[in-house]
Amino acid sequence: MPERPANHAFNPTRPQHAINRLLVSSEHEGKSPSALAEAMISSGATKFKPHHNYLIYDLEFGRRGLTIMHFVRFDFAARRASYADGSVNLNIFAASFSMPTAPKPQSLDGASNALSVLHVFAEAFFDQSTCRLLSSAWEFI
Repeated sequence: MPERPANHAFNPTRPQHAINRLLVSSEHEGKSPSALAEAMISSGATKFKPHHNYLIYDLEFGRRGLTIMHFVRFDFAARRASYADGSVNLNIFAASFSMPTAPKPQSLDGASNALSVLHVFAEAFFDQSTCRLLSSAWEFI
């Protein structure tokens, strides 16, 4: 009998999984959703405040609240502080778990910097077409 994932394990919907298969880089192709989510959380390319990567898994902007500003640079000291104060729980991947509120951009530079952080992340996990799209958006701003 196959092992069932824990209730809070990452279990993408069929559409999320289909979209991810189109976006993911060949390096991460074939990884289980949980293994990919764990890789995304622990990657050195994750320079934004760590949060539930179920929306990043298939780049779900807008629909559930993922925005460019969720990718604002989050330095090492801030990351350590968030773990220490318990404000980040990376073990729950339920779709009902709410995303952290993204900061409002104070300027175009703020949005541009967030896009650059997203682009670094995308280069580690997504295909070249997705990376080119994000690079073009970054250059546009």
